Amino acid sequence: MDIKAGKTSKRSYHNILPIIQSSGTGKSRLAHEVASLIFTLPLNFHGRLENKSSVYPEPDGNVAEYLTATSDRKPAKARHRCFLRSLIKTALEYLEKMPSDETYKSFSDLASAWRAYLSESGGATESRRAEMNKKCVADDGSTCYDALLSALQDFGSHNPYFVITLSTHSRLDLHAPTHRRVHSARGADPYAFHQAPWTEVPFDCSISLRGQPIYTPGTITLDDAAMPEYMAKYGRPVFDARLQAVRKSGLQGSVAGIVDFAFTKLVDRTPEQYSHISRVHNDTTADVNILFLGVELAALATRVLLDFDISRESARDVMQHLLSHHTLIAFSIPQHREYMRAGTPSEPILAHAAAKLMNEFGLDLVRSLTEGFKHGLLDKGQRGELVARLLLIFAHDKAQAPQRSLSDPAAATNWSRKVPVLTFLNALFAADHHEKIRNCFPANARHVNQPVTLDKAFDGAYVRFSHFVRLGSSDILDTHVGAAALARGMAFQGCHLQPSWDIAIPVLMKDTKIDPSHVTFILIQVKARATKASVYVKPSKGMIVGHPCIIIEMHLGIRDDVDAEGNTKRSSTGVEVYERPAALERDLRSAGNVPEGPRYEVKAYGCSSEIYGVIGSQQEYQYASLLATRGVFDEHARREQVYLDCVQRMKPVWERNQPCFDWADDAELYR
Repeated sequence: MDIKAGKTSKRSYHNILPIIQSSGTGKSRLAHEVASLIFTLPLNFHGRLENKSSVYPEPDGNVAEYLTATSDRKPAKARHRCFLRSLIKTALEYLEKMPSDETYKSFSDLASAWRAYLSESGGATESRRAEMNKKCVADDGSTCYDALLSALQDFGSHNPYFVITLSTHSRLDLHAPTHRRVHSARGADPYAFHQAPWTEVPFDCSISLRGQPIYTPGTITLDDAAMPEYMAKYGRPVFDARLQAVRKSGLQGSVAGIVDFAFTKLVDRTPEQYSHISRVHNDTTADVNILFLGVELAALATRVLLDFDISRESARDVMQHLLSHHTLIAFSIPQHREYMRAGTPSEPILAHAAAKLMNEFGLDLVRSLTEGFKHGLLDKGQRGELVARLLLIFAHDKAQAPQRSLSDPAAATNWSRKVPVLTFLNALFAADHHEKIRNCFPANARHVNQPVTLDKAFDGAYVRFSHFVRLGSSDILDTHVGAAALARGMAFQGCHLQPSWDIAIPVLMKDTKIDPSHVTFILIQVKARATKASVYVKPSKGMIVGHPCIIIEMHLGIRDDVDAEGNTKRSSTGVEVYERPAALERDLRSAGNVPEGPRYEVKAYGCSSEIYGVIGSQQEYQYASLLATRGVFDEHARREQVYLDCVQRMKPVWERNQPCFDWADDAELYR
């Protein structure tokens, strides 16, 4: 727009703007709309594709072949110069041929007419744009791309033109290199100005609603929110746009097709293609393993949030792969262009597709997380909360199993449906604890008028979450946010350093229209310490007074003390609840003793199949590895004290005991 207004700069590369974003986010549409305001010459360097319908706009394969015919820099640059001259000359010829019944009042009018003219059919099977570009006669290799940029700069960066490049490939060293990595002397000049890639794209803008809100309190039920055509309204615009286009064409199966389309976007393959590949998953070739690790990380990131360690190059490479081939979103790329901030925002239809992938294709997601940490891809700082989110998602999916036996085929594959709170708790915890939890009383029973057991308090209540999102502040949560989350099918991970609770799951107290007046929460505190610690979880200020809530303490780091043969010497694991209303209540620490509704507390110590119903006995070692709460002494193979003392003398950690301080003559150090 500055160039359109005549504001130009002589700094090299300032007029080249890379747009880097995931597939389906509207990059091409953005360029299409810009072309109605500014005279544009569009090119698609995808090359020749067998299935051109998968790419929009149609690729200019012959142009890509011409520009990539040589890898030598000087000949490549010469080809690009020739092509650009020919492109401008040919465009002028077409411009003269363009029919005009009126005098254009502005350059925008001319640009809009030119865009429409290029979109018209110029031949039997191609547009006039493709025909024009063909007469002018990319690979993403750095030589070709650099040659193109260099040739463009030869036109003079002070001239009133600019270049927009669109790509899902987030190789910053190619599309937006730092000064240290630029391949040309002109680009490496400190005076040159490289634009930070544009990442801002439309989101949550359903074309079918024409600007109207997707969700309004009191208008939809949980069943309505679980329909694929409703979920497609959220997130990137491609899903709702495709659904509306298919419906407009009169084709059948559009609803089921949108789920498969989301699956294809997520996995980079159709369900049929991925099913075929998964049958050879036992093949240990590197290509197959890399493929499956990328797919599994994409599914996990979509549903349970993954924090990548952007300080490591390997993690940045994986993020670029997930953006290029899967559905990771680039939120921001700083001006220094050393890395990108990326993640997986709430997109219910993608979470639905990820649930289908996780449950119907037998993915070993715990192994994938272990590999992610092993190779330094994931931030190790929040492992406890990540494991907790994974267990909660597994429980929600497991609770769907009884519903999948229905005769309705749509219901049999819908992993985004509502789940009764009691069914969810039964799925989360092992069977030995079901009756205890179901019959527990509020921990604050003395302050509750006629307290009842948990199963009665939450009879007819539902949860619905197919994925997690992260809160940006600790004070955002209230029943209005909870109601909106139920419509979207999401639960909350608290912000970093969140006080009191770590995870919040919205609950709709009755099966009616989604409305804030019927919302409460399951609040979860996660501890990965190997020792028990007292915890007080304060209910959210935004909760409605009188509504019951459930508080779950997940002490995942607790382990039973075992001897050398693996026999339990002292049990520290288990599940505790308030079983009687007369149970001793801990002192309330909330300011002013604000009245609360019934508060049902479940304290789970340990992370094993004896505690959680979603952990298999063969998976316990994987979860222990994920949590990594065991110290060197806990996992030492020889459990006799004499061997443990030998380990202590090597000083892996310092403790106040004789083996650690045997080199000092001070009895106080041995206590």
